[in-house]
Amino acid sequence: PAPASSPVEAPHPMRFFFSHFLLTATLASLSAEASRLQPRGQAAAAASSYRISQRVVPFINNLHARARSAIRQKNYKVASELYKSILYRFPEHVQVPPRALEDTYLLMALQHQREQRIEDARSTFQEGLKRTSLSSKLLTSLALMESKQEGRKRLAQNIVKAVEKMDPERGVPLHRWKMFSE
Repeated sequence: PAPASSPVEAPHPMRFFFSHFLLTATLASLSAEASRLQPRGQAAAAASSYRISQRVVPFINNLHARARSAIRQKNYKVASELYKSILYRFPEHVQVPPRALEDTYLLMALQHQREQRIEDARSTFQEGLKRTSLSSKLLTSLALMESKQEGRKRLAQNIVKAVEKMDPERGVPLHRWKMFSE
């Protein structure tokens, strides 16, 4: 007889510990490199910050991939922790590139939406908009989320109008969508 479908295995508890350990070790490495460079003047400070920021991008992409993997395994807490590690746990002298910040805030807000935590998603979008200087990508995503909520369609349409003024390339196509065409 064929065996019954195998139960979904829970991720090994050490997996999260390893991810956290890897994050801590990498951040320590970046901090050590930054202190070793000790910039002399504005140009040197910008150059060393740029070098560190460029090294951070592949690391952030790896954390995004790990979060997607955790989501596929329905391990939402780990995914949220990975997103938080990108947004809040980098040392101050390590500048997370704006696009990585924007993507992380979007992914974290979508994660909250997936868990039906709409208020948390809204606050994540708002925080992201503050930190990314009103990103049209985040505004568009916020408008789409609000358009799905009961009684918030007018707000969504107003956000789309703001996106259209800010970034015509992103805003104009939204008016072709049925939900925003009024």
